[in-house]
Amino acid sequence: MHTNKKTTFNIGSLIRIKIRMQLTREDIIKEGDYGIIIGEDNIGDHLRFDYLVVVNGIECFVFMDEIELVSL
Repeated sequence: MHTNKKTTFNIGSLIRIKIRMQLTREDIIKEGDYGIIIGEDNIGDHLRFDYLVVVNGIECFVFMDEIELVSL
């Protein structure tokens, strides 16, 4: 679990996914897919995940080390 992290990505940042996630048979996020950060996961006094992102139309929570910032 990540705690006391310093935010390095901003809401609205374009990111690339570094892992594969299969949420259902049809909902698959592949390594290299692009997404946008739409929020942070601030639950209580600690963080369970780092960011809420949308990738391929799917909203999911990720840790900071599972994404990378895309610079244009």
